[in-house]
Amino acid sequence: MASSAITLSVVATPESSLVATPADIAAHWGIELGASIEPLAPSRALVVGSGAYVIRDAKTSLESVMWEHEFLEFLAPRVAEVVAPLTAVDGSTFLAVEDHVISVTPHIAAERADRSAPVVRYEVPRLLARLHRAADEWPRARPRPGRPSWCELDWIANDAWDWTALDRTDLLERAYEASREWLASPPPLAESAVHGDFHTDNLLASERGIEGLIDWEFARIDWPASDLAAAVMVLSLQRDGTIDQRIADETVAAYVDAGGRDESHALEPLLRQVLLAVALHARTRKATGQSWSPEFQGMLETALERFV
Repeated sequence: MASSAITLSVVATPESSLVATPADIAAHWGIELGASIEPLAPSRALVVGSGAYVIRDAKTSLESVMWEHEFLEFLAPRVAEVVAPLTAVDGSTFLAVEDHVISVTPHIAAERADRSAPVVRYEVPRLLARLHRAADEWPRARPRPGRPSWCELDWIANDAWDWTALDRTDLLERAYEASREWLASPPPLAESAVHGDFHTDNLLASERGIEGLIDWEFARIDWPASDLAAAVMVLSLQRDGTIDQRIADETVAAYVDAGGRDESHALEPLLRQVLLAVALHARTRKATGQSWSPEFQGMLETALERFV
């Protein structure tokens, strides 16, 4: 299935695009980089690999990155698939250059997860439950600077979509209004730090199973149930736009059995919300001349029909 990521793609060029030289990065962390710098998966940040390391160069606030790094340092000893950022020679976990922040993590020897692989389907809900249980215990949980929750999000224009720029359809109008209305008075749901962009493009897997959960740019304080809705969408959405109810039910049941909260009463509106957000992101990419997939868009909007 095409990516369900709510992110903006960039064309990553190697070393020349980094705001610091590889030599400066290596010296700051006291590490030896590889002979080459290779762009990795597209995202809003520049992500490159070099030898045993992954370098992330993001145009963002230092406060936001510090929140993310603190969260990851708490999670990493508790959730094996979470990789904490490396500590630099000066004791920090970052290198700030102008309005960019550079982070370094160890390279994970695995590939992007295949949602159709039985081991991935089995492990996704169980990993998510372990993640949410651990996040519940984070003593420093607090709002992340610059990362609002679903309820606090500016629904006109944000990092994922611009409602004023995209080509609206009757379906999108109805789904948008339904989501806004639900968010105005949602049922009581648990809140904690969440991944915020949970899908298989952000999972690295081998034949042994899931090896890493990456790309924490959208981590924030929000509903764990929204992470679960994203996982259900990714695993159960079929190419014809239908939701495989058996897979959806099995995913929720496995999550709850592994210790996740049973908040399935909110699953349908949250699925609508996640489907809509990804569809609006794709429509915004189309409107702004960026790459998008008409096939994937059709899948999303067919699925969205079920929830409006």
